[in-house]
Amino acid sequence: MKRDGGSVYKSCLYVLLLALSFSVGCGGGSSSGTPPITPVNIQGQYEVIASSTGNPSGVSLIETNFNQAGTSVAASNQNVVVIQGTQDSNGITLVSLGGECDNGSLGHDSIQGTFSSPTQAAISFNEAGSLGSVTAAGNVTFAPDGNTMTAGTYSIPAACGFLADNGQIVGTKISPFSGSYAGMLNGGADAIIVSVNQSGLNLTVAGTDNGTATRSVRMRFMKIPS
Repeated sequence: MKRDGGSVYKSCLYVLLLALSFSVGCGGGSSSGTPPITPVNIQGQYEVIASSTGNPSGVSLIETNFNQAGTSVAASNQNVVVIQGTQDSNGITLVSLGGECDNGSLGHDSIQGTFSSPTQAAISFNEAGSLGSVTAAGNVTFAPDGNTMTAGTYSIPAACGFLADNGQIVGTKISPFSGSYAGMLNGGADAIIVSVNQSGLNLTVAGTDNGTATRSVRMRFMKIPS
């Protein structure tokens, strides 16, 4: 069918307007995509206390060294220490090492987590000890400066001979234990000067006793809350 020049011109103009409209709709400022999350910085050492609802006097002390990349946080089994304890008006008494499935040993537990908002994260605590394996799920809220867990809850299913449990989580970021220290021991008979360096949860200590160099000592440590 033969078209006149005006019809061809109108058809081309219509196609051009349609293409421009599609381009603006897809790449213009009206996009409704979800803005990226910028979470608080929790990179480094954290001291966490999980308090049981089923056993109000029972607590789990968790020392961890978080690695953070964007909205993801993690701590490998070399960066997690768990100690079970009881708590009363006089403070916390240590009872045993490890989590429920660890059978009294360390080095089997790890942590993964993802931020869903700048201050809220879903955390998984994973145990894979000699008695079996289990994953505890937690939801925590951090302070805007990232230095404390202001609120949190956890739940853990029955596993490794223990009943299901749930409870509350609080935590605090702690500074590396590094630097030089001096003091007197044995009633003032020994003048001690030591240099302490920390890498993760490992300490290296070297110094002098009354001016005589002592052996370098390496140890794995955990700060106990009062």
